[in-house]
Amino acid sequence: MNRKFVGLAVLDLDYFKSYNDTYGHLFGDRVLQILATGLRNFLQKEDAEIIRFGGDEFVICIRHKQKEFVNKLFQDLHTFLLTLTLDQHTESETLKVSMGACINNQKNYDFKTLFEHADQCLYRAKKMAGLPVLLMDCNKYF
Repeated sequence: MNRKFVGLAVLDLDYFKSYNDTYGHLFGDRVLQILATGLRNFLQKEDAEIIRFGGDEFVICIRHKQKEFVNKLFQDLHTFLLTLTLDQHTESETLKVSMGACINNQKNYDFKTLFEHADQCLYRAKKMAGLPVLLMDCNKYF
C-alpha cells in the first residue's frame, strides 16, 4: 500500500487591503501574481495543488510519503515567500504572508477537517504576529 501524508496550508497576504488602498487595484493584482508565481515555482517538483481561495488567500495541498518532508516543505515555503519583493516606484518591500497548516495521513484524509484546522492555525499565527507558520498535527482528530 502506498501510504502518503496530506498537508494542507492556508496562506493569507498580510496588509493586502492597504496595498490596494495605497497603490491601486492593479498593483494589488500584481501582488497576487507575484505570490502565485512564487508558489508555483517553489512547488513545481512536488505533488501539490495551489488554489486561490477568496480575495487574498491561497490553499496549498501537498502529498508525500514522509510527514517530516511535508512539515519542512511548509516551513521552507514560508521562508521562500518572505524573499519575494514588491516594487512600487522607488519603494521595495518584502511580501508578508501568514500561514497555517495541518498534516494528516491520507488514509484518514478529509479535506474539510484539514481545511478547518489549517484555517484555525492561520488565525492563531496572525494573532501571534511574527510567527512564521503554525502547524497542527491532525492525526489526533480522526
